[in-house]
Amino acid sequence: MDAMAAPKDTSIPDETEPGPDDAGDDDADTQNASLKEAEKRLEVALNLNEDSQPQLQQATPSYGASASGAGSGANMAATGVTAGKKGAAGRAGKGGASGAGANSTSTGAGTGGKRGAGAGAAAGSGAGGTASTKRATGAKGAAGRRTNKKGTAQQAAQSNAESARVAVIADTITETGEEEDAAGGDRSKDDKKENAKRQEEQALMIEEEDDQAWESDLDVDEIINRKSTQDPYIYACKSLGIVPVSFIIERVGQQEIIMPHHGLGVRGAQALAQVLEVNNTLVRLDLTNNFIEAGGAFIGQSLRYNRALTYLNLSDNRLGPESGKDIAEMIADNGILQTLILKGSKFGDKEASLIADGLKQNSTLEVLDLSHNEIGDVGGIALGAAIAANETLRDFNLGWNQIRNRGMAGLLNGAKENTSIARLNIQYNGIGENGQPVSVFLGRNSSVSSFNMSFTRCDDASMAIIAKAVESNHSLRELDVSGNPITDAAVQGLLKSVAASKIKQFIMQHVRISKETQAKLDEIRKEKSSSLTIVD
Repeated sequence: MDAMAAPKDTSIPDETEPGPDDAGDDDADTQNASLKEAEKRLEVALNLNEDSQPQLQQATPSYGASASGAGSGANMAATGVTAGKKGAAGRAGKGGASGAGANSTSTGAGTGGKRGAGAGAAAGSGAGGTASTKRATGAKGAAGRRTNKKGTAQQAAQSNAESARVAVIADTITETGEEEDAAGGDRSKDDKKENAKRQEEQALMIEEEDDQAWESDLDVDEIINRKSTQDPYIYACKSLGIVPVSFIIERVGQQEIIMPHHGLGVRGAQALAQVLEVNNTLVRLDLTNNFIEAGGAFIGQSLRYNRALTYLNLSDNRLGPESGKDIAEMIADNGILQTLILKGSKFGDKEASLIADGLKQNSTLEVLDLSHNEIGDVGGIALGAAIAANETLRDFNLGWNQIRNRGMAGLLNGAKENTSIARLNIQYNGIGENGQPVSVFLGRNSSVSSFNMSFTRCDDASMAIIAKAVESNHSLRELDVSGNPITDAAVQGLLKSVAASKIKQFIMQHVRISKETQAKLDEIRKEKSSSLTIVD
C-alpha cells in the first residue's frame, strides 16, 4: 500500500497572494482525484476486513480468543498528509479492534470478537474520511480566494457524501458482527451442552470399567480357587506347605509317572496320595527310592479306593511298620492293582503276616515282590498259607530275606497247592540240608515255570532229592541253582535230570566243578543245543 500513498504536499499557498483564475479549477480536480483515490483505498480496506472474517469465525468469543482483522487505515493513507504519521485508531466490541497507518501504509488489527473487527474497520475508515474532510476544508480555504463559492459548496457536499457512505458501511459491518457474535454465542452454548454430555458419558464409561475390573478380580480368584479344587495335588501341596513337584504336575493327567530318586519324602507322598485317591487316568506309578518311609501309609490308604492304577513300585523307600498295615489293607481292598513291588521296605514278620492276610482276600494281584526285606520264618509260614488260598498270583519274589528251614518248609508247603503261580524266587534264603520241601513242591506243583533257589546253602543231599523232583516236573522251564555249595557228584546227577526234563534254561553259576564234570556239561550242552541253554 506504500505505492498507493499520495506524496505529501509541503507547499502552502499564500492566502494574501492572488493567483491566476484557473488555479481554483486545478485544485478542484486535485481534490476530486484525492477523493476517488481515498474511495479505492477504502474498498481495499473493506476487502481486507472481509478476508479476515473466516479467521474471526473460527474464534470462540466465550473463551476470550482473539482474532486478527484487517483495519481500515487506507483513507488516512489516501489523504497523503499527516494521517500516515499519526495513524487512525478505532476501538469497539468486546476485545477491541484497532486500525493504524504508518509511512503512507495502514494496517488494521482486530483483537477479540468479530464485532470489534467490524467496528475497527469502520473507525479506521471514519478516520480516513475525517482526514479527507480536513484536507478538503484546507483546500477550500485556499481556493476560496481563487474560485467562486459554488466550487467550495460542491466540494463540501462531495466530502459529506463520502463520509455518509463510510458511516453506512461501518454500521453494516457492525450489525453483521453482532449477528455473528449472537450466532457464535448460540454455538458456544451448544458446545458447552455437548461437552457436558460427553463428560457425563465418559464418567459413566469409567464407572462401568471400574465395575468390570472389580468383577474381573473376583473371577480371577474364583478361577484360582477352582483350579486348586480341580487339581488335588496342588491343593494338597498348598495345604501341607510344600512346593508341588513339576514332574508330577506335568504327568498327573497321563497314564504313568516314573520318577525314581526324586526325594519326594513323607509329605510329598501324602500330597500325591490325595491324587491317587481320585485319579482315574494314572496306570503306572514308580516311586523307587524317594524316602517315602511312613508316607507309604497315605499311599496305601488312598489306593484302597483307586480303580485305575495297575502298577505300583515303592522299592527302597524303607516304609517300615508305619506303612505296613495300610499297605496290607490296600492289598485286601484294592480291586484293580496287578503289580506291587515292595522291595527294600524294611518289612519283617509282622508286616509279612498282615500282607498275607490281604493276599487271601485279593483277587487281582499277579506280581508281588517282597525281596530285600527282613521276613523270617514266621512271615514265611504266613505267606505260604496265603499263597495256598490265592488264585491269581503268578510271580512271587521272596529273595534276600531271612527265611530258614522251618519258614521255607511252611512257604513251599503252601505253594505246592497253588495252581496259578508261575515264578517263585527264594534266593538268598535258607534250605541247607532240608531239601525235602523243595522236592515236594516241585513234584506236586504243575504251574511253576521258573524256580530260583540260588544261594540257598543247599548241600549235596538236598540237591540229590531236588534233582529227582526236577526230572518229574512237566511245567518247569527255568531253574537257577547258582551259588550253592555242591560237589561234582551232585552236579552230575542234577545235569542228568535237567537233560531229561522240560527245562529250557539251566543256570549254574558260581559252582566249582572238576574238568570231568565240565566235560560232561559240555557234552549235554552239545546234545541239547536246540532245546537247552546252560549258563555256567
